[in-house]
Amino acid sequence: MQRPEFRPLDRIQVEMNLLEFPIASYSRRYAKSQGSMVVHRDAGAGRVFKWEVMGGANLGLPVPEDLDHFLVLLHEGNKHVETGPQYHFSFWKWALALDLDPTSGPVLKGLHRTLKRLVASTVFAEGSWWDADSGQRVSIERPFHLLESYELFKRVKRPGQID
Repeated sequence: MQRPEFRPLDRIQVEMNLLEFPIASYSRRYAKSQGSMVVHRDAGAGRVFKWEVMGGANLGLPVPEDLDHFLVLLHEGNKHVETGPQYHFSFWKWALALDLDPTSGPVLKGLHRTLKRLVASTVFAEGSWWDADSGQRVSIERPFHLLESYELFKRVKRPGQID
C-alpha cells in the first residue's frame, strides 16, 4: 500500500472539535437573547478544552438549520480543496442540496441569513488544536469564524430580459 503524499496544506494545525462541540443553539429564543454559549470539557490530566461561540450582535447565535446549511457548504468546499480556500456556489445549488425550493423567496432569504450568522459567529477554542508536526494537541487560543467571508453577486433584470 502506497502512502499518500502530503501537500503543505495538510501540515497545519487543525481544530479537531468542530463537529464534536456545538456551533448552533438548539433554541431560537436562546440564540437571539444570548450573546454566546460556552462548553468546557475535561480532557484528563488536568487539561480542559474550552469552546465558546459568540454570535453577531444583531443576528444572535447560529440556529439548527444553519448547521445543516453549513455542512452543505463544508461538503461543497471539500470538492474544491485544490482550488484553494475560495470557491463559487449558487443559492440554487445550495437550496437543491438541502431539498429546499430554490424559487422560494423565503428560502433564499433564509440562506442569506445563514451566511450572515456564520460570518458573524466567532469560535474561541482553547486547548483543542491538533498540531500535525508534533502529533499532539496544543494549548493555544486561536479564534476563528465559522465562515470567513462571502461575496454575494445579485443580478438585476432589465425589463424584457430573459434568464
